[in-house]
Amino acid sequence: MSLDTFRNWSTPKKIISTVISMLLVNVIVSLLLMLVTGINLDELMNPEVKIKSSALAGKVIINNDVEVIAELKGIQSIIKETPPGELNKAFYLLITVNLVSYLGLGLVLIHAFFKEGFKEVLVHNKTPALFIASVLLAYHIPKLGSDALQLNEYLKLDLLQNWLFNSDLLSDTIKSIGEMIYIMPNDGRGYLITFIGICLIPAIGEELLFRGLLMRLFSERTNIHNAIAIQALLFAAVHFNLTNFLYYFVLGVVLGYLYYWGRNIAFPMIVHLINNSLVLFNYFVITTASKESLNNITGEGVFNDAEVYGWMSYLTIGLSLGIFYMNFNRNRHIIEE
Repeated sequence: MSLDTFRNWSTPKKIISTVISMLLVNVIVSLLLMLVTGINLDELMNPEVKIKSSALAGKVIINNDVEVIAELKGIQSIIKETPPGELNKAFYLLITVNLVSYLGLGLVLIHAFFKEGFKEVLVHNKTPALFIASVLLAYHIPKLGSDALQLNEYLKLDLLQNWLFNSDLLSDTIKSIGEMIYIMPNDGRGYLITFIGICLIPAIGEELLFRGLLMRLFSERTNIHNAIAIQALLFAAVHFNLTNFLYYFVLGVVLGYLYYWGRNIAFPMIVHLINNSLVLFNYFVITTASKESLNNITGEGVFNDAEVYGWMSYLTIGLSLGIFYMNFNRNRHIIEE
């Protein structure tokens, strides 16, 4: 079967094939790894780590909020108490699934469905101001995440989550702590490999699949704004976390418009990469800082004024998106397809 056969498929057929492929590849790769290694990916966390994760979660949740510094310090302690070989085995298995399910699948389907393959996704807009705006936007996007958690409470999505999945802040925190124990650096795996595994690979793979492929396919059947919203919903859904669903959805929308207005998949990749890297960076800063430095971080100061910082973040995000939009309008006659 030639590539022309796939490229001549109808858009709905391509969309359905992509979604089904995401699910099937994930299941197949997980099964193959289980057969080869004898390890069930759903049962990677050993009982001792589960007990420690539960105990830590109970300590760091105060007034319905998570004390991040105490959480990361506790995660570091558990990592030091767990054999690196056990942690790394789980890390590489999980990264293999992500590598194949997102990056590998994205590259294959883009090559199969688009006439010019990857070149059709990477439109050559290299405006320097857009790269700077991407970095500024990425640094402030986490503010959306913290506000999305509060919005969950206002909309009572936390109660819906508890009812549908028997999940709440405590269970989510236990799960999050467990995942971070296995993916954060340890004595047998440094920051570079961890960065590649949890920051770089997901940023490239998920952008290729959701923005580069699905968003473009949806835009062939509806207007671009609907296409961005639909792919953002799918992007939020595949993270299987209702607590952060609104954050992933808003992030998906922002990344979608960056790709549409910037006409270069590199821009959402940069934002996605930095957003992922901030988790690793925060872990490094908090777990290596002295007690005095941590007191300075949590002490009083302009950067700890939540209200001021919040307005600054939203202002920066708005200005960054404005730069993308103005650049798009100015060059619409050149870059619009």
